Amino acid sequence: MHHSIIFFVTEQKGIRYIAHQDYVLLVRNQRPMPEYAKQSVRVADWYVRTSDAVPAIVDNETYSIFSFDEQGLLNWSRCRQGVKANHALYKALDQARGSNSDKDKTVERLRAEMGEQFTWLPDAEEVATMYRLLSNVLST
Repeated sequence: MHHSIIFFVTEQKGIRYIAHQDYVLLVRNQRPMPEYAKQSVRVADWYVRTSDAVPAIVDNETYSIFSFDEQGLLNWSRCRQGVKANHALYKALDQARGSNSDKDKTVERLRAEMGEQFTWLPDAEEVATMYRLLSNVLST
């Protein structure tokens, strides 16, 4: 079975799991999140495979940045600025050869061009925290 697990990462609030139904309402602009009004939030979207036999496996992960307006709704005009660059980066990551795709020359160039405006990668501490939260989420 697969699950889409969403985390919001901010300096002030740390890493927070966002329930799938809340995320869907947010991206449809049907539910504001006023606690994030006028902020940018790093978003980690993990596609996780679960079974009774083995621990959860992250099959795919996407990292993006959301921008919120004054009411806590998504500011889509700012969120969509990096779509082409983000697609190019993930295509390069998929095509990269070797065990560390982040060292691929095309990936390095695209990351340098993008800066951290549109995409990001979690550090080891953030990944560890998300795995701890993942365990809690899947056990409930």
